[in-house]
Amino acid sequence: MQRRREKELSAKQQANARDFEAQKLLRQQLEASQPLSGEIVEGVDSNIARIATKPVYNSQFLRMSSTLTPVISTNAPPAAASYSHAIKANGTIYVSGQIPFTPEGKRVEGTFQEKSDRVIQNVLGVLKDSNSSLEKIVKVTVFLTDMENFGAFNEVYSKYFNTHKPARSCVAVKQLPLGVEVEMEVVALEN
Repeated sequence: MQRRREKELSAKQQANARDFEAQKLLRQQLEASQPLSGEIVEGVDSNIARIATKPVYNSQFLRMSSTLTPVISTNAPPAAASYSHAIKANGTIYVSGQIPFTPEGKRVEGTFQEKSDRVIQNVLGVLKDSNSSLEKIVKVTVFLTDMENFGAFNEVYSKYFNTHKPARSCVAVKQLPLGVEVEMEVVALEN
């Protein structure tokens, strides 16, 4: 067992070394393709010459990093754990799973359709506070504790998504937080 772990660790170290070398090569290629920075000086014959100095490259470009902006919405129930209602990154909004609770934090009782409606309203509320809307949704993921409710959910869903039809997945799960029967998360573009 110990030998197997050592072998796995060695494989990971080799993979990390390959990644490091690939990043190093990419950095070198990027440096080579960047224009030289330098000072402009006037020559004897009023010609302009550039004195080349060290190549300049943008390390942020290399890392492809972005600013992450958390969104806390007043149009959705308070977060049930340590998470944001949504995160904005590079014009894309990732909405956390919404459940059938009111923005005041009260559980929705009633039919499955009423619960589903509240879930979608919560998602739309988070999108509104994120500078987005239903028409900007790219992907929907729905979680159901019982696939027998698939038709009831679609009945409500189709009222909201009758013309705009984003990509969608529906997944059956054993259980959801706080004992709810339905949860929905989306990915959308910012307006």
